[in-house]
Amino acid sequence: AVGAVATTGIFTIMVTKCAVVAALSLLVLAHRSLSLSCIRCHEIDCPVPTCSYGVTKDVCGCCDECAKGPGETCGGPWGISGSCSEGLECKLNQNIPGPDFNKDGVCVTKARSDDDCVGFCTADWRPVCGSDGKTYSNECGLNGASCRNPYDNIVVAHRGECRSAWTPEGNACIKGNNNLVLDRISLDDCKARCEIQTGFDCRSLEYHPRSRRCSLSEATSNSNSYRVPCPNKGWLFTETIGIAHPGIYHRLRSIRPRRAVGVTDTHAEVDSVA
Repeated sequence: AVGAVATTGIFTIMVTKCAVVAALSLLVLAHRSLSLSCIRCHEIDCPVPTCSYGVTKDVCGCCDECAKGPGETCGGPWGISGSCSEGLECKLNQNIPGPDFNKDGVCVTKARSDDDCVGFCTADWRPVCGSDGKTYSNECGLNGASCRNPYDNIVVAHRGECRSAWTPEGNACIKGNNNLVLDRISLDDCKARCEIQTGFDCRSLEYHPRSRRCSLSEATSNSNSYRVPCPNKGWLFTETIGIAHPGIYHRLRSIRPRRAVGVTDTHAEVDSVA
């Protein structure tokens, strides 16, 4: 008899807990399904918000409130959790049961379709080099690619086709060329595009921040490394194109190979740019 009473008591407690949970769930659903009730806007003293991502109207359309930025909560019934700022959209949490109206989400960059981007470009060959390292037939084509790939932030790097690029890990020298081109980024971290004409293959390119010049290390058959000019003529650019110091160049002169490494710099003046 005692065991039966204990079992009945446990069963009663479990049923009670289930009833409480069910009641709470119904209250939440009821709260989300309540009608929106707003007072008259002229009866509200609206505060002036200070916002990082612009302002939007509250759910009643009366007061300004801060728009939500990337990664912030948005959505909910009547947008009670906030609206995203311009250029963002609310990505709803599909794990929340029920209609989308009741779902919260987070603000993410608005996806663009081809219909949102330019649909027609002329076939004119006026090449531009994009910041993604790709050559586009004209600026219209680049703008279309930038629109379809907003995360890549593609902009015009310079007019004309893209030049050959180097990275510190790969071969820095391109056989058969005769000039070195550096842009402003090169002066800081030696990661910019580079065209080199030296007439020989080499293994690496060293950057000297103090002198703001580069030198090449040539690998020989006996595994010794010699420093050689990089190159005899090097034009320094403030942008990817455009000469910063016309008429003057800095030349690196090294001693002959098979001797100790040594570099001295000389200055020369020229009357015109080749």
